[in-house]
Amino acid sequence: MRTKLTLLALAVALAISPVAMADTFAYDFTTTLSNAFTNGVLTASGTEVTSGVYLITSGTLSLFSVGLGFDPPIATGNVVPIPVAGTPGDTFTSPSGYFYYDNLLTPGSVPSLDNSGLLFILSNGDEMNIYANGGSVSSALEYTLYESNGAQVNGNFNVINATTPDGGMTLMLLGGVLVGLETLRRKLRV
Repeated sequence: MRTKLTLLALAVALAISPVAMADTFAYDFTTTLSNAFTNGVLTASGTEVTSGVYLITSGTLSLFSVGLGFDPPIATGNVVPIPVAGTPGDTFTSPSGYFYYDNLLTPGSVPSLDNSGLLFILSNGDEMNIYANGGSVSSALEYTLYESNGAQVNGNFNVINATTPDGGMTLMLLGGVLVGLETLRRKLRV
């Protein structure tokens, strides 16, 4: 009876372990002008939709800005997901109609965003879009941070870190070890 309960617990643990998990990325956005600066951190999670391209499904943006007209100058925001009926790679219009966005991130390439970029809703209700502006890689001002109140700035968008969860592999290995230990216990008992 005890063995059956052990095997049942193992089966349940394997059944509920996640099959696919999102990758997580962290970027910073910086710009320094003669009379102003902006510093922001983006943390985003998404699912790979094609090789090296991720559809960002959730995330936050924290922004600190001085002298650029961003309102509020210290702000946080959340990713606006693409519409349920949407297809990754399509371009969508923001809820206000101010921006186009696709929420695609390509962490291994330069630029990491396309010209539709990622859309956020800020704590004050404004929308903010960060996108590649087609600038020169050598100038390092290849990205634009644009708020729906008209404030915008070009700057750097650099990866801080990227992590890929193990997709439940740790739980599966643990389950295999438990089965092996139970088998060994039985053999030693006989």
